[in-house]
Amino acid sequence: MRPSIGANSPISIKPVLVDCADSSSTSLLLTFDQSRYLFNCPENTSRAFVQSRIPQKNLNNIFLSTPRVSHSAGTYGMLMGLADGNKQSARLIGPAGLRYMLACGRLFTRRQGMSVHINEFEPTGTLEEVFKDQLIRVYALGNHPRDQSQNDSQVISNRKRSPDSSTDADVSNKRAKLEPANSQPPGVVQSVPDSHATLPEIIDDMFRATGTARAFGKKNTTPAYSYQKLQAPDKSLNADPVSYLVIGPRLRGKFLPDKAKRLGVKPGPDFAKLVNGESIQVNGETVVTSDMCVEGGSAGSAFFISSIASLDQLGRTTLPNPACLSKVSDGANLVAVYHLVHEDAVLDERYIQWISTFGSDVTHFLSTPSHTPNLFTFEASALLQLKLNLIAPRSFPTPHYSLAPILPCSSPNLNLLSRYETFTFNSTRLTSDNNAQVDYTLFSCSSRSHLASKLGMKPGLLEELKSIESNDDCPVVPTEEARLANEIIVTTLGTGSAAPSKYRNVSSTLLHIPNVQAQNFDFVLLDAGEGTLGQIKRKFGPDWKETLKNLKLIFISHLHADHHCGLASLLVERSRLDNCAPLALVCQYGIYLYLSEKSIIEPLGLSIGRVQWFNSEHLLQSSDKRLPTMRKVKDLISSGFEIETIPVTHWGKCFAVCIEHKIERWKIVFSGDTKPCQALIDAGQHADLLIHEASLGPEETELAETKGHSTIDQAIQVALQMNAKNCVLNHFSGRYPKIPPSINTSNDQQMNIVISFDFMSCKIGAIHDLQKFIPALEQMVEGLDIEETTDAGPSDPPPSSGKKSKCKKKEAGHTGAKDSGKLNRT
Repeated sequence: MRPSIGANSPISIKPVLVDCADSSSTSLLLTFDQSRYLFNCPENTSRAFVQSRIPQKNLNNIFLSTPRVSHSAGTYGMLMGLADGNKQSARLIGPAGLRYMLACGRLFTRRQGMSVHINEFEPTGTLEEVFKDQLIRVYALGNHPRDQSQNDSQVISNRKRSPDSSTDADVSNKRAKLEPANSQPPGVVQSVPDSHATLPEIIDDMFRATGTARAFGKKNTTPAYSYQKLQAPDKSLNADPVSYLVIGPRLRGKFLPDKAKRLGVKPGPDFAKLVNGESIQVNGETVVTSDMCVEGGSAGSAFFISSIASLDQLGRTTLPNPACLSKVSDGANLVAVYHLVHEDAVLDERYIQWISTFGSDVTHFLSTPSHTPNLFTFEASALLQLKLNLIAPRSFPTPHYSLAPILPCSSPNLNLLSRYETFTFNSTRLTSDNNAQVDYTLFSCSSRSHLASKLGMKPGLLEELKSIESNDDCPVVPTEEARLANEIIVTTLGTGSAAPSKYRNVSSTLLHIPNVQAQNFDFVLLDAGEGTLGQIKRKFGPDWKETLKNLKLIFISHLHADHHCGLASLLVERSRLDNCAPLALVCQYGIYLYLSEKSIIEPLGLSIGRVQWFNSEHLLQSSDKRLPTMRKVKDLISSGFEIETIPVTHWGKCFAVCIEHKIERWKIVFSGDTKPCQALIDAGQHADLLIHEASLGPEETELAETKGHSTIDQAIQVALQMNAKNCVLNHFSGRYPKIPPSINTSNDQQMNIVISFDFMSCKIGAIHDLQKFIPALEQMVEGLDIEETTDAGPSDPPPSSGKKSKCKKKEAGHTGAKDSGKLNRT
């Protein structure tokens, strides 16, 4: 018998994300007082929790419809966030490939103090129980093989799985082995404990409960075997997402003890059985049922999540009719269907006919990229951008959005799914939180003074800005070399550190380099934290595909998740586009290993040569492989480019990069994560632009030293010692939003310097103009909420947990220690 809870217990379903530029799929949160259940975890799920102030307390179970990045790319960050919140255990439930997907992230997803359990199942064309606990039961529905069809009577399967029946030893790839990769990582000295190491063992090592001893390797380091390539699963993985039927608990009514006594029931255990819906025998003869002495209550409710990714999948899926769902639901009333489907499927006559079979008591919700308006997910960031746009409109364009969907919803039975509406499960009511929604009339307001007033900006600020603009210095006529450098645009897509926050996404910077011959831009991406693809879509609007097509170079500084967890999603999306430019990927071996393993789940463009990997260590000035590697890079992107990687000082192996164009004679330096580093200063001399991390405030020097980061003051000093012409500071802690005095006093030096915000887009030659607005920016930033984040905190290790990579010039050879397993997000 299904479990029961009080009839008045609140149960709700809230969309955390819906289909839009910021998200590749919908994420739903089912909430009880005792527990929460998340369905799908695409990119930006963790940030959406922060934006909507959704507590992660009691979030114990995450269901994924597919291990593909569209539904799962936010899982690594979510699990690390849960562990940092002192959760002791979490469970992932999903189709075959789930363990493999999670194990792909073993080099950068590691936490102590929380265990992760996996329920992995083989999807079938029948509704099959895959999870149950004290509150819900969940059935999964896959699709049939391409040569098989079934009728409705075959939808229900007699086979069931208990929550733990998909054990560590009972999975399709239960003995997935580790095989040597084509290129062995440098410096691996630990012995491999077992070449037959299983995926469960790998995951157990990634997430170790407090007090759990590791059977091999040092306590806080990444085991050497992690650098060996996972063997592909024995069976090919089904790319289609599965659908879920979720059955809630029975709702208990009011127990009538006097009536029970009159029926001969004695107080005690028999009372408890009746309260829980069971029947008992009195004196061995009379059967007393629960409904005979319980007033009110019900069999509870259920909802169905329909996931159809294509017309092909629709043709191979037996959609369960209401009678079928009712039979499986054990009397629970089906109250809602969430249609998370491809736009072509929802317009197909077969799907429309299926929807029509449900009664009027079932509420239908629809979310597709074409039917859902492209509204802002991160309202606080959008409003900040609007304020910045008032101060410097050329440097802070407003992000793209759309109030109208691409396609109208043609069916009157379908309600467009909204993040601002919560469905109350046990009363079938929709409640709206209109206060959370941004006022979109602000973004179309033509009066700057009226907009400034509505945004609560200081009276007279616009007049001050006009004064700044009119008092422009006499322009300096640049040299030809400086003119070419000045036309390069730097766009800071993500300027935060460690974890995404209310106002800042994690690290990502885009360089727009003019291509005179093609009369367009070539693009260089420096780091790609989670959500980078969404930031590109918001920045470029309808032209985002052209940006991906013309992406020539991606540089990833190091393995910490906040610097590369958005890369796989970006490459998957790019692999679907035609006529893409050749792309050079410069990163460490560990990142390439992760991507090559992920490409087993879905194409990233690695196997067909669209993306060519170059090892960061081979582009060190001291590397004997530098010249042949550089020749290949030039052949791929441009003969004028010169790329040098520099080892910098951070926990784990980390590289900065110096990108120089010998013909056009410009130089751009990106620091990655680092303390002040002499090797970086030497390599970047006279750079046209230095992009340097400034994770912490001026007063946090000791913490910066411990964590391997720079304070804002230290970053400025690096730029001055480098004799950089321009400096953009980024990678800020969310708890330090204010602009320090250092930014203003640095104007006395012969260097232009600005503090960056998400979506800031500025020509190098215009940084001089932008820095004049720093006092106005300072006034505006002081009004922001200081976020309670741990940007340089739990994601960084204590000094004892790993070796620090060196950056001194005399150690330019840099073999360094392996990336510390505890170093995940900064």
